[in-house]
Amino acid sequence: MEPSGIEHYLDAAERARKWHSENMKRLKSCRFDTLAVHGIYSMEEALDFNQGSIIEPIYMSTSQGYRDADEMEAALGYRVPTWCYSRIANPTLYYLEGVLALLEGYGSDAECSCIATSSGMSAIQSATDPFLVTDPKNPGRPMNFVATAQVYGGTFQQFAVRKHQEKNIEWRKVVHTNDLGEWESLIDENTRFLYGEMPSNPCLSLFDLEKVAGLAHRYNLPLIIDSTVATPALMRPIEHGADIVIQSVTKSLFSSGFGIAGAVIARKNIYSGIDNPEMKADFCTYLKLLPNRDNGPDLSPMNAILALNDIRTIRSRMDLMSRNTLKVAEFLSGHRHVERVEYLGLPSCPLHELASRYMFLVDSEFDDL
Repeated sequence: MEPSGIEHYLDAAERARKWHSENMKRLKSCRFDTLAVHGIYSMEEALDFNQGSIIEPIYMSTSQGYRDADEMEAALGYRVPTWCYSRIANPTLYYLEGVLALLEGYGSDAECSCIATSSGMSAIQSATDPFLVTDPKNPGRPMNFVATAQVYGGTFQQFAVRKHQEKNIEWRKVVHTNDLGEWESLIDENTRFLYGEMPSNPCLSLFDLEKVAGLAHRYNLPLIIDSTVATPALMRPIEHGADIVIQSVTKSLFSSGFGIAGAVIARKNIYSGIDNPEMKADFCTYLKLLPNRDNGPDLSPMNAILALNDIRTIRSRMDLMSRNTLKVAEFLSGHRHVERVEYLGLPSCPLHELASRYMFLVDSEFDDL
């Protein structure tokens, strides 16, 4: 007998979940460029739902219609996949979030999810605020987080003013980022996460990501990495142990300058001492359905589709940008009027060897095949 009422929609949702899971497994076997170009958009979706559109469509509507009260009840209770309201979720954002999750998880066994935000700064707030909550067992205990001092100017303001000065949440600054002992000396029982920008904007600070990830996990803390400068074409922190990655999509991923966007990408089952199993199991889905639903920092569908279009060429663009930057750095380093050139790609840079371990063009080993 065919299920009826809410059960009908729950049954359909389970079939959709299985199809999605199988599709994502298939996509995990694709090369980076294939993922960047085609994303998670499928021929089944094109033919069954989108009138044959060969690329992701733009859904500009604010809300989703439902067939009946049973479907609405199941949807608004988060029992079936739903777009319901574009402040929470939207099909166009789904396609952007899907491709970013695959690109950041590329080359690893990690299962990742993503939430797209209105800017890189809203991505940073979305990624950090869920950990900065009062411990019900010790409500008066002050919180702190450990983060590199070399960060983007907007990040510095958010940490130093919005969090530290206004909310009395202490930012413990790591000055010598490649000194693991300095990181560890700043951690105590009130620390909520470790945070680093790698490489930093604009000073190109760097640290041993795997060692810092190991340190964070030893203390049951998540490691959050802002990898905006590198993009997943040059470095994927999750592969090296990071729990959460932040992208200011506005920068290299969104190269055309037509829009502003951010993204949070997280592996499933992150480390954290906070008693919130749902958050730790799937951080980005938790963000989407609860905190960001209420705070409303998510991306618009138009900016999502523009970002998707730019991402299709991310590997080749980062390759060309890196080659051109190295030529400029080599020229300046030999110029008699230039005292010193700081660039991670130069062998003369103290961090060159470390940078070479973590930053290199993805799939470059296949380019000459």
